[in-house]
Amino acid sequence: MIEQLKKLGLTEYEAKVYTALLKLKSSTGGQIAKSSSVPHGKTYEALHSLAEKGLVTILPVEPKIFKLVDPKTGLKNLIERKATSLEETGKAALEAIEKIEIPGKEEAIEKLEIYSGGVQKQYELASQLMDTAKRQLLIISKGEKMSPAIFRKSRELSKVGVDLRLVVFQFNGNREWVKKFLDTGMKVRYFKTGEFTLAVKDKEEVLLVIRNPKNPEDRINLFFRDTAIANAMAIYFETIWKKAKPVS
Repeated sequence: MIEQLKKLGLTEYEAKVYTALLKLKSSTGGQIAKSSSVPHGKTYEALHSLAEKGLVTILPVEPKIFKLVDPKTGLKNLIERKATSLEETGKAALEAIEKIEIPGKEEAIEKLEIYSGGVQKQYELASQLMDTAKRQLLIISKGEKMSPAIFRKSRELSKVGVDLRLVVFQFNGNREWVKKFLDTGMKVRYFKTGEFTLAVKDKEEVLLVIRNPKNPEDRINLFFRDTAIANAMAIYFETIWKKAKPVS
């Protein structure tokens, strides 16, 4: 049940809290935390997020009571919104592909893999690139919470001399995140680019992540295994890198 809910866009904690509410129907945050085995503070965060998703209602009493919305209604509406959101994100992704001017683009697109799965799939693919990088890994990113494993891999790549560089396009609010990457040996610069994430590995593979502007948690992951696309994206990165301001 947890994995199915995560596929609908719920986080691990949200899925556990929702599963607990399927049994409790309605309860206080403390009881839900106990039933779901989710930390108390995270339980309230998850409950408010579930309320925003239309899966839970908050009753205006003291202490607050969190009531499950009928799953036939709540989950149905969530699935419909998810489908609409993915359709919009998919259109944005296709538009982004069309804007890439590269000789042999039609052949390159045949080597394109498209994944939904949002943030979780993005991190999975990014981790894959880090695991296989031999010479260079170039990244453009907004700057979001990362798992400790990502920082560990970054430190390992730096130690073996991999050219590891990051352009972050949102610096305010991300200073702690940026500092952690600097501590791993990664070179970091700031430049305001478009709302997308790019990773180029060894000029052979590319991960391009397109966010849905209406719901940033929904995103399409485009994975290219093509040297023409990878070289073009590496050139684009180098252009941005020269304009970007060093971060220390």
